[in-house]
Amino acid sequence: MSEQDVSGKERRRLRNFLLDRRYQLRFTLTRVGMASRLTAGLDWRIINKAHEASRAGTKGALLIDSEMAHELDRQLQQQDQTTTLYLVLFGVAIAVLLCLYGIVLTHKVAGPLYKVSLYLDAIRDGKMGAVAPLRRGDQLVEFYAHFREAHEAIRKMVQTDIGLYARILPTLQEPSLRAAVEKAKAEKERSLELR
Repeated sequence: MSEQDVSGKERRRLRNFLLDRRYQLRFTLTRVGMASRLTAGLDWRIINKAHEASRAGTKGALLIDSEMAHELDRQLQQQDQTTTLYLVLFGVAIAVLLCLYGIVLTHKVAGPLYKVSLYLDAIRDGKMGAVAPLRRGDQLVEFYAHFREAHEAIRKMVQTDIGLYARILPTLQEPSLRAAVEKAKAEKERSLELR
């Protein structure tokens, strides 16, 4: 899931930030869409007020001098265009930042869930290696702690089974039964090996 840098610390690779694309993108794009609509509404209101002020300034200048009014109108239109451009760029910047933040935030939830699903696949395949801790900053810490406790309880049950097999084996006389118990013991021992 991640690699280590020169100092030995884990670092997340960019391509691994979308572990559960459907959940992460839906969550993020919903929030970005809401923020974009709010920003667009505010921008529209600001732009309309700027246009109203420009028209009022031009009308006032027409009363004094038409040449001055045309120059003022040109300057106010240029200022309106600049304001509009800045507001649009600001809206786009907010959308991009919210999108990036949303992906990082959802990754901190999707990461632990992805990790648990990998461990569940391993359990299904008969591999009960130790469960690694979460990365710093990950969410669902309590859920993951409960999962680790349950996993450790299953490991202990497997270890108990191995102990029982070891105690039973010397007493078994029938070769086929002895071979079956030895095989079961070996499989359980392999399941506890670290991946």
